[in-house]
Amino acid sequence: MSALSRARASCCSALVSCVVALAACTTSIPPHSPATRPAASGVSPAGPGAAPLSFPRLEGVWRQGGRSFVVTYQGWWLDLRSQQIRQLTRAGGGTFTYGPGWQVPEPLQGQLHFSADAAGIPVRVTGIAPGRVPVNAVRLAATERDVRFPSQGAVLAGTLSIPPGPGPHPGIVVLQGSGALDRHFESISQGIYLSLGFAVLVFDKRGVGASTGVFPGELATPASIGIQATDAVAAARFMMAQPGIDARQVGFDANSQGGWVAPLAAERLPGLKFAILIASPAVTTAQQDLYASFSGSSQYVPSESDRVIDSAVRAAAGGYDPAPALAALHIPALWIYGQLDRQVPVRLSVANLAARRNPGWTVVVLPAGSHGLIATRHGLDTELADATRFAPGYFPALMTWVAAHIAFPGNRPRARRAPGSARAWPANCASAAPAASSSACKAARTCGTGMPSASSSRRTATFHAALVRR
Repeated sequence: MSALSRARASCCSALVSCVVALAACTTSIPPHSPATRPAASGVSPAGPGAAPLSFPRLEGVWRQGGRSFVVTYQGWWLDLRSQQIRQLTRAGGGTFTYGPGWQVPEPLQGQLHFSADAAGIPVRVTGIAPGRVPVNAVRLAATERDVRFPSQGAVLAGTLSIPPGPGPHPGIVVLQGSGALDRHFESISQGIYLSLGFAVLVFDKRGVGASTGVFPGELATPASIGIQATDAVAAARFMMAQPGIDARQVGFDANSQGGWVAPLAAERLPGLKFAILIASPAVTTAQQDLYASFSGSSQYVPSESDRVIDSAVRAAAGGYDPAPALAALHIPALWIYGQLDRQVPVRLSVANLAARRNPGWTVVVLPAGSHGLIATRHGLDTELADATRFAPGYFPALMTWVAAHIAFPGNRPRARRAPGSARAWPANCASAAPAASSSACKAARTCGTGMPSASSSRRTATFHAALVRR
């Protein structure tokens, strides 16, 4: 998935509302690496004569009362309430097991059994989920269809997922991180937003998968970001034109490098409703690359102090600069970062966002969150296999913001939380210093995060989520 602006420096006076889950303060997807996620493999059939239950066939949202679970294309199990995440392992007969860590399958900690209907379609899952949660969930009856739409010399291919029930539904277009990624890479983001009631459009980048055209390259340059913004605009316009979609409520979910793309695309697309940016840099590409180099792209804890790192990064120049696009961004926007991000300079990103003084923007920094918003001790790739959950506060912060800004069929839009009230904090909380002067700053401790630089994303862990994922 995630998780991109933090400034531990002095408290700024800007009024970007800095929403932080208080529970996280007491404790808690790249540019995402280019297609290094586990492949979707076939598994044992659910019953005699049944077709094999591959992870793509299990992909989707599973509901148990008011609780939702997500199974991704890669075979990850995610509990949206506990935020626990595990890789499923086939055990035969529609049964899957999981271990103590995200990518640690043994010793076995529990199992889940998927059963299919007479047509062989998986419709129910039972068993014990991570955290000893009893599961008896049914599949959300979403509608999915493959789609194609033109975009400046290319035809982009994707999947449009629409939740059950009468529309029109708000829509969200998923923009991925760096690399030649297809629509399945952000399967976890697709499931999260579908569970919230959004129609979701994911697509193969140009020149990747079923999309035509030429892939613009992994590096984030003004030219490549511009091409990706063109494709993002085409995707959003396509979604706005679809039946059952509320064209007045279509926005972006931008992950990592996609956070450079979304503001530029929004500038070109009047009528876009919102943007959610996960682990998205609000600095130049030169600054992001330098910041990531201090940790070897999330391989080790930097030996330099935060002050030394921030001073060097602040002085770096060159590459794509998101400042003009951010200056033109006048729609509600949510940034979510992980405090321990070693790829994206969160402190400086938060300071840059705060300097815009935009009351419609919200910034959330999750203590213990890595670049992919996974809870870790140091934000390193080597810690991801043993990790068990997303950083505390991630999904509550996302859901709170969505409830305040998006109207779903049959529901009135909820009043927007005013800056400075309840869990909303002034942007001077952009200081990550534990000794920040105001109580608000102390509650909203903003600390550095990071995202793999476009040039180094090949070294990102196989299971780095977006998300994010996100």
